[in-house]
Amino acid sequence: MDLQVRHWAISAADGCYKTFEKELDGTSSNPTGPSSTGDCELEREEHLVGGLAQPTEASRLLSGNRDGEAAEATQWAVPKMNSFASGLVPQSWISYFFTNKFDLAPGVLGSLFFVTSVISAFSNLVASALSKRIGLVKAMVFTNLPAAIMLTLIPLPYSPMLAMFFLILRSCTNSMDNAPRSAFLAAVVLPSERTLTMGIVNIVKTSSQSIGPVITGFLAEAHIFWIAFLVAGGLKVLYDLGILAAFVNHKTREEEIEQGNEAENEHIQEEEVMLTD
Repeated sequence: MDLQVRHWAISAADGCYKTFEKELDGTSSNPTGPSSTGDCELEREEHLVGGLAQPTEASRLLSGNRDGEAAEATQWAVPKMNSFASGLVPQSWISYFFTNKFDLAPGVLGSLFFVTSVISAFSNLVASALSKRIGLVKAMVFTNLPAAIMLTLIPLPYSPMLAMFFLILRSCTNSMDNAPRSAFLAAVVLPSERTLTMGIVNIVKTSSQSIGPVITGFLAEAHIFWIAFLVAGGLKVLYDLGILAAFVNHKTREEEIEQGNEAENEHIQEEEVMLTD
């Protein structure tokens, strides 16, 4: 509200300054000083109703139309494709794959998933620093993309050690995109719409993930389980590229406010220079 009030005050001052210039040149249709001042005061008061500032057309253009912002964020940031891909190869099916193809002992599987879980937990600590350095969108993409590539490589080798190596590499960045995604979604959605949007996100994620295991079951029964890894990895790559293309230059609300404040300060300085001259 303070930002808009200041902008409207500047607009009113600019109108008064132009009126004063016309009076000095003798071109004003109403050359009397008090009347012109009263017009300026009336113009300023027309933007104030009940003590609240009313936006002008210029302020609406500066502030932008955010009516469809939540819908846009929901359409792209809600990981429909990513969740479906994750549902194709959950940890339970990955465990089945290693047992069925390499005949790994339960103890080896337990140790393997213990290592991947610990790595995933510590990798989340790096996600925060990475997001601050390169931005939320790039942090989402550049961490999930290597994990997607590693996912497609897991079923290819005939050596269990190499397959486990790919799985461990995947765990290094697989969960690093969760925190940046949540932060980005909260940053681009209006505060009054965050609860609703987050609810939609969870519903879509859960429903998308629930479809994947059914498809993987049919693939495993047909002895083409490896297709699930390739499809899941390919979908995740497409999702990452789509996120990057859509939001690489997108600014969060905090960045837009900061940019607007800088532009407003420059405008105030220009108005002060004009008035002093």
